[in-house]
Amino acid sequence: MHSDVYPELDTGKCTRCGECISVCPTGAARFNGNEYPSYDRVICIGCAQCIALCPEAALRILWGKNHEAFQEKLVETAAALWRRLRGRTAAINALINITSDCDCLTGENPIIAPDFGFVGGYHPVEVDMKSLELIGTAPFENAHPGISWRRQFSYAEEIGFYPEE
Repeated sequence: MHSDVYPELDTGKCTRCGECISVCPTGAARFNGNEYPSYDRVICIGCAQCIALCPEAALRILWGKNHEAFQEKLVETAAALWRRLRGRTAAINALINITSDCDCLTGENPIIAPDFGFVGGYHPVEVDMKSLELIGTAPFENAHPGISWRRQFSYAEEIGFYPEE
């Protein structure tokens, strides 16, 4: 899902702990002598484990050339899972401490919207649409100007992963 993203290091935050190197499944993250870690984009698979597990939040996502690729991969992953789970589960969004980036990332992640409670339903896209109705679009548009989060909804419709009416 993250295969189009790469780590970008903030040397001001990096303590050279080596966590990014220990979690890298391909060896793309490595030390070169006493320097800061480097990341080989040729062998990096874009899994983002180094970014998510950096204890100092010294890594951020360097988006690939196509911002929509991540949005589409996100929908494809959800659709593939839903094909297996459909009819046997419900989808629930916890609209609490809504942050600018994925809440799995460590470090400071600014809250962009207040708490709205919980939204549930029987289709993930339906739950996301209901959540968006409650929150509004401004927090997302302000957090990531130029990145089209709306692509998730149009792509879900294109591939047939849309709630039945």
